[in-house]
Amino acid sequence: MTLHGALGSRGQLGAVLGTQRGGSALPWWNPDGATPAANTAAWCAKGAPSLAGSYVNLGLLGYPNIDPTAVGGVAPNWDALLGWTTPGARYLKSGVVPTATHSLLVQYSSAVSNCLVGSYNGGSTRFGVYSPSGIYMYGGNSIGTVASNGNRAVSEPSGYLNGIFDIALGTFLGVGAELYILARNRADIGGIDAYYVGNLQALVIYNVLLSSAQIGLRAAAMAAL
Repeated sequence: MTLHGALGSRGQLGAVLGTQRGGSALPWWNPDGATPAANTAAWCAKGAPSLAGSYVNLGLLGYPNIDPTAVGGVAPNWDALLGWTTPGARYLKSGVVPTATHSLLVQYSSAVSNCLVGSYNGGSTRFGVYSPSGIYMYGGNSIGTVASNGNRAVSEPSGYLNGIFDIALGTFLGVGAELYILARNRADIGGIDAYYVGNLQALVIYNVLLSSAQIGLRAAAMAAL
């Protein structure tokens, strides 16, 4: 099951808007209460109870997790403080097929090279981010600020670093292929490349575009995890 249609399609999940399990305070992926859970796919590897626990989709409660033994992929290493850690050749399938109204944020550290999250289907049909090089794959290779640690975000027409506008992006032409985490889904050739080397603490994908203010709030919440 992909979340291309599912993101935003479960109105009953609006009941958990602004709450974590048990009805506690606003969660890191929705710190202002502006994005209903039905619009959100969120994973937090840092502080998870285990590697298996890090696969649970916190935003879309009730949806399948991204356990590679169930949905495909290659399991990363895991550390409670660093999150997912990988020397490369690891990837997770997000279940999300991005459209022109999707946005994402990713918190990472000690990045050495390649793709934190991405999908590519030839030409300018690309969506995702690289680090530390600062390349944003959103309708083209938009090269932003180099940073080995921090938070990168994409919400058309802008790329952000640590919640602050970093670079204008090209027009997104669509991908039609699932986003992979810790690598790039090369749908154009039916393969995978650009395996990430580094740590990834948390990732959140929305099927709505976020404002710069919303990006800033979410980046700050993710940095505080």
